[in-house]
Amino acid sequence: MLINVAYAVINAKELLCQVDRDIGDGDHGIGMAGGFEEALKELQAKEYNDVYEVFFTVGRTLIRVMGGASGIIFGLLFYAGSRGMSPKAEINVEEFSDLFRKALVEIQGKGQAKPGDKTVIDALVPMVESLKESAAAKLSFKETLAKAYVAADVGVNSPDDETIYPLIAEKVVKEIINSNYEKQGILLCGTGIGMAITANKFPGIYAAVCHDAYAAERARLSNNVNVFCMGARIIGPELAKKVLKEWLNLEFKGGRSLPKVTKISEIERSNFKCAR
Repeated sequence: MLINVAYAVINAKELLCQVDRDIGDGDHGIGMAGGFEEALKELQAKEYNDVYEVFFTVGRTLIRVMGGASGIIFGLLFYAGSRGMSPKAEINVEEFSDLFRKALVEIQGKGQAKPGDKTVIDALVPMVESLKESAAAKLSFKETLAKAYVAADVGVNSPDDETIYPLIAEKVVKEIINSNYEKQGILLCGTGIGMAITANKFPGIYAAVCHDAYAAERARLSNNVNVFCMGARIIGPELAKKVLKEWLNLEFKGGRSLPKVTKISEIERSNFKCAR
């Protein structure tokens, strides 16, 4: 399984670099591919009879080769839960789930990140929760991995994906609600309007469509918006990134806007039976 994971990461090198260019220096794919190329060599160099040794080897190699924060985070994902475990030729879903539970605990302990901080934790927490649920339900490995993938990934997979936008909005909003509103959401459709309408059907969700920096600023500072919506047919990619950064870099402070936001919440509670 981990050999296939290594090939998948190596083949995604350019995609990972492209994503990183939008928010960083664009070299994430290089580091990830380099780490997994070395891990692949380690896995192919000998026969393994211990599942935990396989995970341990991958994690140790990523830490050694990649270095930096990424090496530690992704290395611990494989290393932390397998370290010190008694050898086993096979593990069950419960043991697999516990491996990643331990990894999540150690990763959060190192970086102090929590859901909503826009880190890998936002994907790992729902993934680990899904693994735990699958173990309790006695699901097969195939079913377990499929559910974990869905839990960690929200959105469409390609421009050809015909999933209608209300279903995507619902997924994102439920993630926010399940995080006790610590997470935030970003939704895109043709205009952003349909996404905002759908999101605002849920208690505690305040979604707004913003296509300029001033609107993004006021959405945060005046309205405490927790779901940011944009239209792919209205705004170009580069401007969209700039507008989104405006919203992400601000924090609601209250002030003169607090009574208005409080009143919105009061109106919401009077109209939503299950509003927070």
